[in-house]
Amino acid sequence: MIVAIPFNNDSISSHFAKAPQIMLIDTLLNTQQMLVLPKSTDGGCGNKKH
Repeated sequence: MIVAIPFNNDSISSHFAKAPQIMLIDTLLNTQQMLVLPKSTDGGCGNKKH
């Protein structure tokens, strides 16, 4: 199984959309990889139109 965990400055983040990194953990291969995500330019969830 592959698990994705949002991270922010070496701590678990509470929000996937705001997290600057994602840790991928493969439980079968016992490996992990940190992905650095590009910054969002659209303003994120706060700019949604209702």
